[in-house]
Amino acid sequence: MDNDSNELYDALQNVKSRSDFEVFLDKLVHDYSGNKELWDNDTLKSFLEALHGFNYDSENDRPSWKAFAEMLYAARIYE
Repeated sequence: MDNDSNELYDALQNVKSRSDFEVFLDKLVHDYSGNKELWDNDTLKSFLEALHGFNYDSENDRPSWKAFAEMLYAARIYE
């Protein structure tokens, strides 16, 4: 895992509020810009399909900033 990916994962682990979620989103965009080749779902269509699939398969029914961040994080590579 490279430094950008470590920062993204760390940001995910720290999401507890809206401002933490905003930090996570910034890191997510930065990770995509620098590591697009590592994303299995690097088009909007494949990313949204993975987001849908992850959400459908998830048992988490309690919306939170952390849950939103986890869904976006997983959609990068979810199949």
